[in-house]
Amino acid sequence: MKEPSLDELKRIIKNHTEQWYDEAPCGFLFTDPNGGIIRINKTLINWLGHERSDIEGHKHFIDLLHIGSKIYYETHFAPLLKMQGALTEVTLDLKSKSGKRVPVLINTIEKRDNQGKTLLYASTFFDISDRRSYERELLESRNKNKKLAQRALFLAKASDKLRQSRPITESLQELASLATEQFCDAFVIDTMDKSNIHRLAESNTYKDKVLPSLNLFNNFSSGLLIEDIETKKNIGSMFECLQEMEVSSFMAYPVTIDSNSKAFISCFLFGIGKHFNQEDFLLLQELGKKIEDESEKQSLRIQKEQDLIRKEKLLDELQAEKEIRERFVATLSHDLRSPLYATSLSIELLKQKDLKECEQEDIAERALASLGRIDNMLEGLLDANTLIAGQSLPLNLTKFDMVKSVHKAFSSMSSIHGDRFKLNSPKSVCGQWDEGKILRILENLLSNAIKYGDKEAVVTVQLEQSQSEVILSVHNQGNPIPEKEWDNLFKPYHRAGRDEHKKGWGLGLSLVKGAVEAHKGSISVDSSKAEGTTFKIKLPLC
Repeated sequence: MKEPSLDELKRIIKNHTEQWYDEAPCGFLFTDPNGGIIRINKTLINWLGHERSDIEGHKHFIDLLHIGSKIYYETHFAPLLKMQGALTEVTLDLKSKSGKRVPVLINTIEKRDNQGKTLLYASTFFDISDRRSYERELLESRNKNKKLAQRALFLAKASDKLRQSRPITESLQELASLATEQFCDAFVIDTMDKSNIHRLAESNTYKDKVLPSLNLFNNFSSGLLIEDIETKKNIGSMFECLQEMEVSSFMAYPVTIDSNSKAFISCFLFGIGKHFNQEDFLLLQELGKKIEDESEKQSLRIQKEQDLIRKEKLLDELQAEKEIRERFVATLSHDLRSPLYATSLSIELLKQKDLKECEQEDIAERALASLGRIDNMLEGLLDANTLIAGQSLPLNLTKFDMVKSVHKAFSSMSSIHGDRFKLNSPKSVCGQWDEGKILRILENLLSNAIKYGDKEAVVTVQLEQSQSEVILSVHNQGNPIPEKEWDNLFKPYHRAGRDEHKKGWGLGLSLVKGAVEAHKGSISVDSSKAEGTTFKIKLPLC
């Protein structure tokens, strides 16, 4: 068959122009200068689902547009068209009769008469629904990949924070702040110890909202995701609480911290249209597992460090105890040797037959005094062992006047140290105590005050009595006891740093404390350069 010539094809086009205009693969629209629709082709009518008679002469260009495109038409499209006389590749959304959105690409030109007055506008419309779908899919894919990358980065940062050698609570607090930067408005970790709820970490970008605690969510052992709170109206106190807080979406996941503490991670979103999804919940699950893994590793690491510290401390204590015992044995041997030698010498003298009776009595008294010193030493050792064994010292309670005991202690101490003692007290302070233990307390504290205090200052004893107790205070001036030593002063064999050059067993204050506590009393110390050192004892009135 012979092909048609060019002239024949042109004649065919001319004869069918109207048909081809109406059935063209794109939409055509003619409007007057005010936007009134003069003519529309069939293709565009089919896209919109209207009848021709409903459009031509009845509607304006703007009537065919979706609400968002109407705003753009009035603010940009129409003004620019009047200024430029033409617009190309403008994307707008048409609205069909059924309400469906039809995305189109529009080109518009202006037709003027010989005087330059606008006669009409001609516009072509290209359906870009497929292109818009492709762009949307491409954008969704890009956003998804971006979100996956952000989540991977978030989990990597979370792991770094959890792996740092520090208390887990510090790591969790930094993790909470990181979470609110990445994927939620508020992030909380609560733990429950028996019936008590503790907040381990919290980060809240909405400071005016008080976040609920674990007790609302601890029934969800496998986690919980509520994408839209509005769908859960009037279902239990938890949802009512979240609605009052204006939470739009919520998710929670249980974790185990420190091998035995149960905790809950809670995440919140606030505001209309903000929702967690299943991918967010999977992220929360993975985060929870990382917290559990790193918490377990840190617990094991801390346990090893603590075991090592305990072993080193035990070795130090054993070494210190060895040194103390060696020093104690040496001191004890030295202190026992003197009264034993004195006793032995006295016995040898008593063997002499030419001694007068008064000389014999004097030698015997000195021997008895030496034996008394030995007996006091042994009694102190026995009492120290009783205290070390965790037992209370036995008491022989009798009723006596404590003021007389103070004067008795002054008398024995003054014969050695001179008249350096002063008493402030009522005329008498009577009660039931162990007189021997009270005397030992006084002699020990007075001896320490002389030994460690100012060589020239007076040592003051004060007695105060109330209806239920007696307060005994011993005060001296001089170099203070370092505060770091106060807790160790009353331990057996302990010698403070300032005591290294002083003689003694290191048992005196531990025996004082033991005697005080046997009476159901208490002892304390206060020491400073300005005020001096005061030991204060409180004893109940029996």
